[in-house]
Amino acid sequence: MPEKEDQQPSLRPKMLFAELPLLLIEDNASIRGFIREWAMFWGLKVKEAESADEAMVILDDAQERRKHFQIILMDANLPGHDSFLILDYVKDNPDLGKSVIMMMNSSGNRIDATPWLKVGISTHLGKPVKPSELKKGILNVLGMAPKPLEQAEAGGRNSGAMPNRRAYRILIAEDNLVNQRVAIYMLEKQGHQVTGAMNGEEALSAMEKENFELVLMDVQMPKMDGFQATRLIRAKERETSGHIPIIAMTAHAMKGDRERCLEMGMDDYIAKPLNVKQLSETIARVMSLLPPAKEDAGRARPVYNRDMERLHMLARKDR
Repeated sequence: MPEKEDQQPSLRPKMLFAELPLLLIEDNASIRGFIREWAMFWGLKVKEAESADEAMVILDDAQERRKHFQIILMDANLPGHDSFLILDYVKDNPDLGKSVIMMMNSSGNRIDATPWLKVGISTHLGKPVKPSELKKGILNVLGMAPKPLEQAEAGGRNSGAMPNRRAYRILIAEDNLVNQRVAIYMLEKQGHQVTGAMNGEEALSAMEKENFELVLMDVQMPKMDGFQATRLIRAKERETSGHIPIIAMTAHAMKGDRERCLEMGMDDYIAKPLNVKQLSETIARVMSLLPPAKEDAGRARPVYNRDMERLHMLARKDR
């Protein structure tokens, strides 16, 4: 374990970045070792290269295996201006657009950032790299560092607070572990209690064991997708006159998606990749439609109205 992260590493570091692949390109072995030690401590899967040639071989292999690096962290001052060779390589290979690029630059070296912007450089880090700044940079490029909500919402609310100032027990069903961890991090930063599931079957099993107030449901999952799980949830609710809000998550933001999700029995729709503002606003909108919670309510609140009855009928027709 590294000695210090300026002071102390954050809680649950390996949970935060579990299985997230990072390619580290740095010619200085000592710096590589320092960054590798911290990155692995946080749970990142690190692959190292000390030159542009070695990095491009690794990237070629990753493309062939369809195992893309989520982050490419590279020194801006590789010998022979090789950092620009890598930038050109990334620019010429559209598949690598799935990676975010983080540049490290010594504070004494001034480099024109214009070429970086053209290939989508996400952030710059000063060298020597501080662990806290490195982690902050990774959180930022992954969209895991919430912006103060007072800048995004009227009324000057407290940073990190939900628009309606409520914290909920949330179940998130998402088969991509990295995406699930990102979403859980966003939600927990806003005070919610979050449980993860990898598919619809796991989501249904979790709901039998625990009472949730909200479900975030990916529509495309193995074993049982989000639509199938939602139909089963709504079918069971018809026997109890209960209703738990379900927000659909999909990577395919197309016209008519929201309407289709509503027809399947879901309450709302959110496109991936998630961002904090959109996520918090969607949750607030959905939860505001529920009746006020009773003082002794310790379970998910039941609700049944004409709109939900219509959604149930549509769901039955689709079965």
